Amino acid sequence: MLELFQVLNCCFEAGLNICVSVCDMDGVNKRALCLLGASVEHPVIKVGEHNIVTIFDTPHLLKCFRNLFLKYDIKFTTDITSENRQGFGIAKWSHIKLFYELDNSNPHFVYAPCLREEHLNPNSKQKMKVKLAAQILSHSVAAGIYSKIANGDMPSEAIATANLIAKMDMLFDGVNASTPDLRRGKKYSTNMRESTGHLTLFQEIKNLFKNLEFLECRSTPPSKEGWVWTLNGLEIVWKFLTKKHKTIKSLSTRRIQQDPLENLFGCIRSNCGSNSNPTTSQFVAGLKTAVLSNMGNIGLGNCEIDENEAILDNFKKLLNPATDISVSNENTSLRILLNDENVYSSLEENMEEANGEMQACASFATETAASVLKRKMKIISHK
Repeated sequence: MLELFQVLNCCFEAGLNICVSVCDMDGVNKRALCLLGASVEHPVIKVGEHNIVTIFDTPHLLKCFRNLFLKYDIKFTTDITSENRQGFGIAKWSHIKLFYELDNSNPHFVYAPCLREEHLNPNSKQKMKVKLAAQILSHSVAAGIYSKIANGDMPSEAIATANLIAKMDMLFDGVNASTPDLRRGKKYSTNMRESTGHLTLFQEIKNLFKNLEFLECRSTPPSKEGWVWTLNGLEIVWKFLTKKHKTIKSLSTRRIQQDPLENLFGCIRSNCGSNSNPTTSQFVAGLKTAVLSNMGNIGLGNCEIDENEAILDNFKKLLNPATDISVSNENTSLRILLNDENVYSSLEENMEEANGEMQACASFATETAASVLKRKMKIISHK
């Protein structure tokens, strides 16, 4: 616990303004947050004079909900008539299985073409995939169930299942927003703004989870409280940012997840080769390579690829002065300013402490590269 505070204080001293801390629903993480003073209704920890909002990773929460839904029927308050009269409904996984069978028996039109057996009966590895959870708790599945009920193919009680799936679809859109524009016409998939209704949706979902019950489950699942905790945290973050920074008009909620961080560390790990325990200098070198290559080594794992096309924007002023290229229309001469001392000193700074053989190879490579650059510059200057 002391080490965590030391790290956070070092970040603040370095000029980083930490607003949010995100982690998964592991019991150790939750106990640590509670010991630091965070709670469901006030998910904030205090570090010196700074307040840090704590939330749980929303893709992880979605997987937890789907895994619970696989095992237990869910009783919750929902609309039971077309006049929006409220009552208790029971959502059942068996309704989704029935819909899947009916949907795939139609040779002309399928409401949810992406659904497969792995969505309905995932194995241990498949339960870890966020995509499978998001696809089955989606608008297309909810719409399909509504249609089958209207046609008399499914029982009317299945409307509770469709309502719950529709709510979870809107919720995940709201906490996974990544674009300033509407995506597929879904209003909550756009970035959070005052006019988008995200805060109203979050309040509805909090009320839903507070009254929701997993039937025959002997204890209260941590993820049920985790959703309320996280939505409270997102509300606090939004109010804090818009109050302190008047220029902030929207918030991409996908940025407040573990995926961007996991993508970064995966890229650093890739840049460090097969070294699973890099030194500090090796980690810094891997981080520099990751940033300067626009996170070029991100793979296709279980993480959503975060849009990082503009990651170099803040480095343009730093990088542009290093190279001065001018082209004259009259004689098409090319002038390149390159400081040899800067090249050598930069390489020496980043050269790892290693054995003599590695240092010799690095030195040879440096001299060879410098020699090639000099020859290229001479050729260009004579043209």
